[in-house]
Amino acid sequence: MAIGKSLKRVEAEAKVAGRAQYTDDFFIPGMLVAKYLRSTIAHGRVKETDNAKAEAIAKAVNKYKELPQNKFPAAGL
Repeated sequence: MAIGKSLKRVEAEAKVAGRAQYTDDFFIPGMLVAKYLRSTIAHGRVKETDNAKAEAIAKAVNKYKELPQNKFPAAGL
């Protein structure tokens, strides 16, 4: 490696040709997929939620109050 010299990237040809695979392209039978449902109201307040339908079909349902409340987590915290 030298300053001022071009380096050929390993994945360059696959990306240009449209053959590159990204994490969203991979599927393994039986794998779980996470989906997030966000509010459709920009500045509304959620007073309560009914998660019965989601809990009936999902392996896990994470609710707002169960998640860490760190707005700006820092590395190592």
